Amino acid sequence: GTVTAPRYVSQVDAITVSWSGFMSVMPIYRYLVWVVNASGATVVNTTDASTATTVTLQNVTTLFHGQTYRVCVEAVDQSLAANTSCSDAMTVDLTPPCAGNVTHAASALSPRLAVSYSSADTSISVAWSG
Repeated sequence: GTVTAPRYVSQVDAITVSWSGFMSVMPIYRYLVWVVNASGATVVNTTDASTATTVTLQNVTTLFHGQTYRVCVEAVDQSLAANTSCSDAMTVDLTPPCAGNVTHAASALSPRLAVSYSSADTSISVAWSG
């Protein structure tokens, strides 16, 4: 199967993940979902998602800024045979970007130029710093 998790997480109170492609001769009985750190150790305990293919993990406060994690899903069929897949790396980023400055193109080239109206509806020039 394929597990899809956000590439970056900016909050750790809820993370929504989904999965697809798990196949079995027997019907899938349930999906188990958990989070592991870069070493493979479980850091968010297993959630039983029943037969849903999307789950929101709540209060995942054991995830830390700057660290990478993977979400793992185990599909269990009615004979209790199981198969596990994990998502690509998910990085926790709890720090918002610093504010930059947006400058009109004319004033960026020469502060003495006046800002003027343009009727062009297909483009606009801007620059920023920071």
